[in-house]
Amino acid sequence: MNMLWRSILCVGFALAGCAATAHAQTFPIDDSRSQVLGGTVAMQWQDFFPKRHSSSLLIGQFTVAVHLDVAAWQGRYARIYQRLPAQPNSPITARWQSQGRLLSGQIRSGERSLVYQGTIHSASLQDTFVVHIEADGDRLTREQALEFSFEIELESP
Repeated sequence: MNMLWRSILCVGFALAGCAATAHAQTFPIDDSRSQVLGGTVAMQWQDFFPKRHSSSLLIGQFTVAVHLDVAAWQGRYARIYQRLPAQPNSPITARWQSQGRLLSGQIRSGERSLVYQGTIHSASLQDTFVVHIEADGDRLTREQALEFSFEIELESP
């Protein structure tokens, strides 16, 4: 039972605040219409019988219908980042494949990754991400909520 308990991650996309940088203005993006398809992610051991003195990698996959409300910045040139806050117990790595409207990429907990750069031509940006998650099973001791968020960085006028 302990193995099953340790192998579950809750995934959510949530609006998050962020600070402005010195050369650009940064704002949170409303992604409340994004949906994680399938809900909770059941993580599995990468190797059914992990080798002694090696990392016990847990892996999982989920799909997200991403919907970013960028109406306030329509007509502006911007960079949009996906952010994953630092995780208290175990660093998490997420890789995603997009359908092409946004960029595919990779992120580690505590970092952000570019998903769009260019002029905003519409009120929303939508895409589908297939996300692969990796975590160290030796350090993941309980269910963790992953709160991905998006932020937009505008050049100063």
